[in-house]
Amino acid sequence: NIECDGCGAEMNPISKIQNTKGDVGIVTGLCSKCGYIKRIRNLSPEAYNNHFSNKWLVRRDEEVVENTYVYSRLKPYIKQTGLVLDVGCGLGGSLLSFHKLGYDVYGVEPSKHRSEKGKKIMSNIETGTAEDYLSSTSKKFDVVYFFDVLQYVENPFYVLEMAINQLSSDG
Repeated sequence: NIECDGCGAEMNPISKIQNTKGDVGIVTGLCSKCGYIKRIRNLSPEAYNNHFSNKWLVRRDEEVVENTYVYSRLKPYIKQTGLVLDVGCGLGGSLLSFHKLGYDVYGVEPSKHRSEKGKKIMSNIETGTAEDYLSSTSKKFDVVYFFDVLQYVENPFYVLEMAINQLSSDG
């Protein structure tokens, strides 16, 4: 869909991702009329799932390393205990700060090899997509966060709405 969702004008391509064979995958467009930016060419859900589940950063030999950035940014706004969900948690490095402080931590990550590494340290990390996890969990979280994730989901507004529905009353 190359039509602007804001004003209906035609979107102009501003970036594209290609594979090593030159095949075009994702294309992002800019509306020259109103400045709206959106993805105007996307991969199929099957291609996304296959890539992120089976290929995403597979060749990296990483360990789970604590990253305090998310916790330090959220600390002034959250309770000292509770359920925390990291959507797109990778290895779980950002969850580790919460885990060490006694929070009940959960994560979902589409990459099998990355989620399995994190699960060795924090048992509530699962392999899956944001959409699948958020639509199937009955838990209410005190904190739900996305860090470097929303640009990869098909419909970020829908995923955010799903996450909001999984927040506790004071989450």
